[in-house]
Amino acid sequence: MTDTGRNASQVAALQAAFKNFYAADAMGSVLEEFEQFKTEAMLLGCEEPAWKALPLANHRLATELHEIMKAEQESSSDNGTPESPGTLHGLRVVVVGGGPGGYRTAVEALRLGATVTVLEQRTHLSRNNVLKLWEGVVDDCVGLGLKFFHRAFGTSASNKCAIRRIQLLLLKLSLMLGVDLKVGVAFKSILLPNEIRKGYEIELESTSGEVDRLPCDVVVGADGEHSRVARNSGFEKHYTQFSNAVGITFNFVYNKRRTEEVRLPEASRAGHFFRAWLREVYQRTGLQLENFVYWKDETHYFVMATKPHCLVEAGIAKETKPTLKELLHSENIDSTRLCMFAQSIARCMGLPEGIPFALNNRGNPDMGIFDFTKKLHATASSRILAGPQPLLVTLVGDALIAPFWPMGTGCNRAFLSALDASYMMKNFAASLRAPEADWERLFALNLAEQMRVYQALRSNTALKPNHRRHSIGASQSRRSWTLDPSSRYVGFVCEHPADVESTLGDAIKLYVQASGSTLTNEDDSDEDCLVTETLDMDSMMSNMGSDGPHEMGDSVRMMMGEMGFDMSPSAAAEEAEKAMATLHLVERPEHSQQPSCPTPTEAVQVTRRVAVSLELYDFLQRHPGVQTMDDIYTALKAELGHRSPCSGLMQLDMACSQAQQRRCSARFSPR
Repeated sequence: MTDTGRNASQVAALQAAFKNFYAADAMGSVLEEFEQFKTEAMLLGCEEPAWKALPLANHRLATELHEIMKAEQESSSDNGTPESPGTLHGLRVVVVGGGPGGYRTAVEALRLGATVTVLEQRTHLSRNNVLKLWEGVVDDCVGLGLKFFHRAFGTSASNKCAIRRIQLLLLKLSLMLGVDLKVGVAFKSILLPNEIRKGYEIELESTSGEVDRLPCDVVVGADGEHSRVARNSGFEKHYTQFSNAVGITFNFVYNKRRTEEVRLPEASRAGHFFRAWLREVYQRTGLQLENFVYWKDETHYFVMATKPHCLVEAGIAKETKPTLKELLHSENIDSTRLCMFAQSIARCMGLPEGIPFALNNRGNPDMGIFDFTKKLHATASSRILAGPQPLLVTLVGDALIAPFWPMGTGCNRAFLSALDASYMMKNFAASLRAPEADWERLFALNLAEQMRVYQALRSNTALKPNHRRHSIGASQSRRSWTLDPSSRYVGFVCEHPADVESTLGDAIKLYVQASGSTLTNEDDSDEDCLVTETLDMDSMMSNMGSDGPHEMGDSVRMMMGEMGFDMSPSAAAEEAEKAMATLHLVERPEHSQQPSCPTPTEAVQVTRRVAVSLELYDFLQRHPGVQTMDDIYTALKAELGHRSPCSGLMQLDMACSQAQQRRCSARFSPR
């Protein structure tokens, strides 16, 4: 065969491998087809990363993806030469966990020049649950090129996406960029430096029991709420205690060719405002729900909360148990009754009779039932372990702060925490280039600033928009979010404290001399965590606007829909008058005919209702012509201009609510 014929056949093989990789829809097939693509690229003389071989495939889609990835690489002001300040060149980053937060961190670290390894214990992607992505996160995904792999991504007005889909898209992107992915491998522990090891290593264990070691400079814990990385490296965790609640999720097959399924409206029902609707559901299904959400993307997705005793009354839990863990044990759950309830609720929402369940990786109906009473969060996002070659350990996603399921905060915060962690990596790398004598001071400064960044993430600080700015001639987009936290969080200023001794007391504790007692493999126990907040579930769901999508249109839709307002200013004014009258009784209990004074939780709910209703009344007075939700969103855009979507109504609502909450709580504090 001639060289021309050989090259033509090799190009055809590369093109076929790319097309198979593009179409692959499961983790196993993605990895298999990618390995084939790499093999064919090497035969044509192209080395890693794989995206540089795309033009050789001589295919329109391959060329398009190459242009997107090339533009993304060139758009980063922080990647490039080893001499460029702020890059991670030479740093070995190990990401533990292949969820959205883990892959997003890996992508950013690669763009900054690091060598990145991702450890993923699972060998499949099967989480059908649907996420609602915040607008800035969608912009970030589209800018990275995820829309290339899934054309429907970001086109829906609701910005929803299945968890398995976004994981699959990030997996493909990470592989193309050069991530070393180790599947079926679990993190065991961090190994201290010794006479043989000059730096830190991590110990790994494969599903077959083989143990290996991997040297590293940065470890990213993206391994879920009960993170082994966080536990092993000494992170302190607290938890938020909810009133007793059980979460239930299930997924049904979504046939987008059936008009009746496509036209079904989504629903979000907080028990505080939809008691009549939930009472009707109880009569039809036999289970009393506290809150309810129905979304659809690749599946019909349902998530809801109920009380533990309601499960027993409905026959879903076979018998009462002393603890919630025992109550929800698989042996105490009647799966048949749970399936029957799921089908009943599906019929309540208008799904066709006999619609099949979506299946999980085991081939069973995709249903889940879980404890919703407390959620863990780390007290700090990063630690630095001292040594001749210091080790940065940073947490992202659920490992950092567990999500509030009904609002899908997990994936959205995971993306934000990935950028926050990458910012910390950049500062850590810059400090390593300084003289060793300055390390302690510089690391303390880095950790102090990261504490402020984490506080902005935890406190739901308003987000700046991440507007796409399209360039001419290519299908890529530019994002305004960068590594700099001030590009994402409203009011955040990146500056180091001037006085180390007086301002960095807490931060310096996060720069530790590691020892055997520092690194532990003991099981994580919630009993060892401090309770920092106690929240009523109704109150939490009533505040969906403040913990939900950082998007003004959604906030107003949520507030008006949940509170049952119609579109007239008079209705909003009437609602305000009712709430103010109730507040008067809360603040002046001697005027109440009730035998007992309202509780602080009730006061919080009432005062928030006052703040929201008054603000809506004021807004509707300024815009008497609005008739639809789109009208409201347009009017808000006109008012806010290019400022943060959260800096207007939402910010005022949160400020009023917090001020009133402090005032009312003080009135009811024990004297």
